[in-house]
Amino acid sequence: MTLALLPGTLTCIAQEELREEVSLHVDRNYYLAGDEIYFALYCTEAGSGLPSQISVLANVELVNHQGELVTREKILLKNGCGSGCFRIPRDVSSGEHIIRSYTTWMRNFGPGSFHYTPVLIIHPDKKYTAESIEAEINDSLQHPGKRGSNLDATVRISGLKEAYNSRDSIEFTLESPFQSGNPQNTTLSISIARSESQYHIPFLISEGNPDERVRISAWEELNFIPDMAGIQLSGSISRPGNGDPVVNSIVLLSFIDSITQIYSARSDSAGGFHFDLNGMHGRKDMIIQVPGEDQNLLITIIPDRSLDRIPDNEWHSLNKSELAGQYRQMLLEQQLSAAYDLDFAHNKAVPIPIEEIQHFPFYGESDHEIFMRNYVKLPVMEEVFRELGKRIFLSRLEGKYKVHILDIETNRIIGDHPFYFIDGIPFFDSEKLLGLDPSLIESISLKSRKYFMGGLVMDGIIDIRSKKGDATLVVFPRSAVREYIQGFQEGFIPALKNDTENDLRTPLYKTTLLFKSQIQFEKEEDVGFKLIAPDSKGNYTIAIRGITSEGIRVQQDYSFEVH
Repeated sequence: MTLALLPGTLTCIAQEELREEVSLHVDRNYYLAGDEIYFALYCTEAGSGLPSQISVLANVELVNHQGELVTREKILLKNGCGSGCFRIPRDVSSGEHIIRSYTTWMRNFGPGSFHYTPVLIIHPDKKYTAESIEAEINDSLQHPGKRGSNLDATVRISGLKEAYNSRDSIEFTLESPFQSGNPQNTTLSISIARSESQYHIPFLISEGNPDERVRISAWEELNFIPDMAGIQLSGSISRPGNGDPVVNSIVLLSFIDSITQIYSARSDSAGGFHFDLNGMHGRKDMIIQVPGEDQNLLITIIPDRSLDRIPDNEWHSLNKSELAGQYRQMLLEQQLSAAYDLDFAHNKAVPIPIEEIQHFPFYGESDHEIFMRNYVKLPVMEEVFRELGKRIFLSRLEGKYKVHILDIETNRIIGDHPFYFIDGIPFFDSEKLLGLDPSLIESISLKSRKYFMGGLVMDGIIDIRSKKGDATLVVFPRSAVREYIQGFQEGFIPALKNDTENDLRTPLYKTTLLFKSQIQFEKEEDVGFKLIAPDSKGNYTIAIRGITSEGIRVQQDYSFEVH
């Protein structure tokens, strides 16, 4: 999506009053500090319930009882479905929390359109107080069934017993919806957790008509554009002091990273610039700079702020005494696991590569690459480049060297403006390039041809990777801005399986036995599951959530007992 198309696009969407809804499936609702929260997210069109095609990103935030943001993730959506996880900070306060889920487009309709999932988090060393939390509850919670799609899709489980003994093998099959006469593609998530951890937290129903509160029309102002392309970032360039905008200036955005990625934009008549950071994932160390000698500039970034507080409606507090027994048991099991050097309560998520993620530099494959360890130690960069022979040409004018790249086909100098990169960050000074210490460099890659990107023309590319990989060899321009930016979270597989499951001498305590998302049913193939019954005795709930391609939601629960 380009900015030129944006006004018309938003008007069209607003005229149709096309809105989104999200729902969240968490592995449980009761956690200890340091636990991970696994979740699957489903984003649909309000009314029809069809998987939304508007947004490709969703925001999922953990908010404490004071309305303060604890942690936040951006989740990549594919056909309206995504998944992720939070690591609860170890210094979190005990008490009720909310997981708030929404897309950027939903912010135009107010926090009443968001989805809120209540959870309780206990810190062993911090007192739990029965404080209330303020929250405006989304329509689906206030008026169940009034909006959204029908909850009438059925998913069957076969092979599940009513009860198991500790360390028994639990095997069951999730039957394909196609076998039940439902020929629709279906995406599901499944969790198995102790039933006590699925504690229900009641909400106070707010007054008023929610449809009137969140209604938006074409002539009303739209403040938030949908994330149709990915992570977006905007800012402006001005002159310090008088604040005059810097017009028609090239702005470069790059990351200190092992894979070189660069984005370019040009400032408009108000000095503003905008980047669509498609495919950016994880937390990145970002550098924004304006190339050239004129550095009397002020670069300002418009932050991607979450909502400061959840407004107005009260969320009922929990009675601590009702949870005391469950809390003591979970804490005991966590301590026993720690004593045996196990990591059941703090399982780390294993990333899954996503097709959209770029695992190569922006310029594609290099034409030539050298690793410094394969060469004898060279004292200066001038000798390193001379080792590259017919690929690099050094010229000297008025006592200063200049580095040129030779075209791979014609063997002629490409031009006077090659781009140099160190650890993903561009710089343009040949003297500084030649002044680098070769012993600090890991590798050098060359793109021996002219490269075009938007309004940029690069007369070849020299991409240097230092041994530390932290861009400390780069001297940033005086006006450059360095900040961390959060991209979308990669897919994951919860590492809930442990090699000691069959070792009877080692305790096996788990609250969440299984969480799996993005289960795809596109034909008549069942999905089997196999796990070991834990030592934690009690009732366990199997929660299945999902959505079909025709907008029918899946919500099915099963249970079993461990003796």
